Amino acid sequence: MHLLNPRPSTAPIARHRAPRRAALAALALLGALGATAAGADDAHAIGLLIPTDTSQRPFDVESHRVEVTVSNTAAVTKITQVFRNHTNRPMEATFVFPIPEGATVSDFSLWINGKKTKGAVLESKEARRIYESIVRRVEDPGLIEYMDGKLFRASIFPIPAGGTQQLELKFGQVLKKQGGMYRYSYPLAVGRKYVTAKTNKDFTLTAKIQSPLPITTVYSPSHKISNQRKSTREVVVGTEEMKATLDKDFELFIGLSKKDIGLNMLTYDADGQGGEPGYFMVALAPRVDAKAHEEIGQTFTFVMDTSGSMAGEKIEQARKTLAFCLRRLRPQDHFNIVRFSTDVEALYTNPKAATKANVLAGLAFARELEPAGGTAISPALERALGQTTAKGQPHQVIFVTDGIPTVGETDAKKINAMIKAKNAAQTRLFAFGVGYDVNTSLLDGMASQTRGRSDYVKPGENMEEAVSALYTRISSPVLTDIKIDFGKARAYDLYPSPIPDLFQGDQVVLFGRYRDAFSSPIKVTGRIGQEVKTYTFGGEANAEAGKVKREAPPEPYMEPLEFLPKLWATRKVGYLLDQIRANGELPELKTEVIKLAKKFGLVTPYTSYLAVDDSEFQQRPPTGRPRPRPRPDLPRPVDAIQGGGDGFGRTGADFDESNLEGALRRPKTTTATRRSPREDAAAPAPAAKRAAERKVAFDAFDKNTGKGAVQASEATRDYKEKAQVEDESFNTRRYIAGRTFVFAGNSWTQDGLKLQGAKIIEVEAYSSAYFDLLRKHRELRRVLRLGDRVTLKLDGRIYRIKPAKTK
Repeated sequence: MHLLNPRPSTAPIARHRAPRRAALAALALLGALGATAAGADDAHAIGLLIPTDTSQRPFDVESHRVEVTVSNTAAVTKITQVFRNHTNRPMEATFVFPIPEGATVSDFSLWINGKKTKGAVLESKEARRIYESIVRRVEDPGLIEYMDGKLFRASIFPIPAGGTQQLELKFGQVLKKQGGMYRYSYPLAVGRKYVTAKTNKDFTLTAKIQSPLPITTVYSPSHKISNQRKSTREVVVGTEEMKATLDKDFELFIGLSKKDIGLNMLTYDADGQGGEPGYFMVALAPRVDAKAHEEIGQTFTFVMDTSGSMAGEKIEQARKTLAFCLRRLRPQDHFNIVRFSTDVEALYTNPKAATKANVLAGLAFARELEPAGGTAISPALERALGQTTAKGQPHQVIFVTDGIPTVGETDAKKINAMIKAKNAAQTRLFAFGVGYDVNTSLLDGMASQTRGRSDYVKPGENMEEAVSALYTRISSPVLTDIKIDFGKARAYDLYPSPIPDLFQGDQVVLFGRYRDAFSSPIKVTGRIGQEVKTYTFGGEANAEAGKVKREAPPEPYMEPLEFLPKLWATRKVGYLLDQIRANGELPELKTEVIKLAKKFGLVTPYTSYLAVDDSEFQQRPPTGRPRPRPRPDLPRPVDAIQGGGDGFGRTGADFDESNLEGALRRPKTTTATRRSPREDAAAPAPAAKRAAERKVAFDAFDKNTGKGAVQASEATRDYKEKAQVEDESFNTRRYIAGRTFVFAGNSWTQDGLKLQGAKIIEVEAYSSAYFDLLRKHRELRRVLRLGDRVTLKLDGRIYRIKPAKTK
């Protein structure tokens, strides 16, 4: 594991050559033996167990568990891996584990017959020599990033037939600060074009973070994490997946602040001063002990649909949901209940204090809810917004319905216009649509214009869980009506827009663009009840936000934060799609969506860059659309770690334990071990499946009701709230190192290049000139992971990488 230079999570797309599978499998599972000319900090963190019998594939990973302890910016990582001998005989094997430069291995635990096995560390020069010869022989561009790293190695014998072997490794390293946050990375992806690192059981990572300063922001752009804040200075985060595909590096950013509200910032500027505007991320988070609106309290109005269609399980869940929320009220809170069907009935004229007697009255009212009649949505909302609420208290409306308006005003645009006109008190409206017979345009509109949120409870899902989770999250607001003054930075295009409220135990993550460096203080203004508070970050008084300068990169070199442009673009596209759904398809909005989607490779209602196998997803083609056409020019990932054949080919080469190159000689192929296209397509890659599902979800983008409309609403909201970068292995457009590459024919070309009549310098893959380019241009490592057919511009010259000559 390394902390400064994590590898990009984008998987390589290279030529599909079955004869290389054995060598590639062994090489990929060696972790590539180091890092490229990029620098001494790059290293791979997957521990691998490779049989000395090279006719056998590397052992399967039964489980992969990581425990990280971060204390005062120093990280100790403990990795526990269990491997399974998939053969029917005892095997000797070599355990290899690339370690980062500067890290100290403190423990390696492997006991055989009561004796602890010793390991050795290969220095970077030897690892580099082995690495370069292997890359030239195997021709895998996905492995060009690894050079100059150290390699831990240990011999293991015997591993029983069908048995398992557990190994533990522990090492420590100091976290470095990038921008205004500390960056931790645990690389996981390993050349999955030819072999996907998978676990038979689980992948689990837990990080315990302790700091002498209060911890505010804990953010992962790569994985969805749980977040348990034990105290102001201790946080435990984690992620877990069964039968995991380890195709994306784990990244974690940690922000610290002495203030009640912490602001931490990351920036990315691909072309530096004078080029295109840069990208930035701001994370706002409260300290655990920061005062919320607890003393002031809140006002909640629960607006419940009791129309005839709510009969049965829906009304029972509605009663339970309402009871849960009422029991969580505090004495300083106020509340009211508005029931609507054909008519509208409120428990109180205006919200009342949540005394014990009033709460009991509310519970009795909830038990008496009965389904009957039509759906008077507009009158119910007018009733809720027309109340007189407690002075200084935030007002939250939780609105639940399973239908479309049938009583009073029924036009969604006019209802939303009424909400805007009557919401002088800046009430937040959280809408829950139950089932598919709801007007998504209405619910999405009322939520977005009031800084609330719309959610949908599908048939078979639990309404109580959905509403209760939302209610718990918004029960303690820390700062509302947030505005940010970025000083001289000229920040713009900030998403989400408007800025959401900040709640206790939560954080707000914003993505935007900027034209000048963040060299002046940043001011955050918001309300705590009726009191307006201002927090200042940066400058002489407080440097938490960091003084970001474009002129020089940080030292030592740190991997660029390339996830920032992609997440910014995704959120902006979500915002634009939301506007189109609410107001109609305006030409300028559609044009902007297409422009961003083409640059960053996003699936939208107007674009699709999914390349699929001819038999993938054919069981459920989108209604009214042809099945995806085959793309024989775009190679498929091959998942070779399966039962049955080894999927790697065979070789009779002897394994010389003192020289790892012996295990990587070019294998001979046998048709018996190759998977058919039908087998490959039987389990489509997760990235392709997600992209196909999103394209289907956008099929009913122009609809307001029905299952398709709900799917389109959720897909749009997913883009608006995107916080993790998705795998792009099936995308025919990629944004890498500040450039967009387009796949056509059998090669990748930088978008916008004028090739006709241009002088093109051809460089043979894996030649001396190829490695010279890699040493000169660090960003080329990430680009060339696309394959050995790439055309791009460097320093004003156009280079065309072409395949190595056949040996």
